Amino acid sequence: MPVPLTETVRFGPGVSPLPPAPPAPSRRRRPGPGALVLGAVAALVVLYLAGRPLGGHTLAVEGITLTRSTAVLRCDETVRVRAAVRTNGEAGILRYRWHRSDGTSSGVLEERLVEGRRTALLETTWSISGPGTLTPEVRLEVSDPEPDTAAVSFSYSCPA
Repeated sequence: MPVPLTETVRFGPGVSPLPPAPPAPSRRRRPGPGALVLGAVAALVVLYLAGRPLGGHTLAVEGITLTRSTAVLRCDETVRVRAAVRTNGEAGILRYRWHRSDGTSSGVLEERLVEGRRTALLETTWSISGPGTLTPEVRLEVSDPEPDTAAVSFSYSCPA
């Protein structure tokens, strides 16, 4: 059974086009006070999160203390230098290197810290031999999470 047409469609030569339909009236509503509050809260959350590093808090160095096993080194002895790097207790990787006044450097070393560990204990040794008198220095240079440096010196004395 055929379906009746309710609209006539005209096309072909000599038929004028239909006028365009008028645009539907705009039904924009002004946002209510609830929407404004929600937008303000969302903006504050975005600003807060943008200021925080991903994953929450990050590791930070709060100070470095260096100690040496002896203040005076004699002929053919070894000094042990220990570092206590105090942190904020957050998890992360501490990157550092040891520098000696003779120009030797350890290269970059890493210490992985778990959350709650507030001190990283690091150590290096230096053996000196031969005659002479020196005032050598050992320096710890932390490069990450932020740069920090500490140094300690000692005396070396070996008569000829």
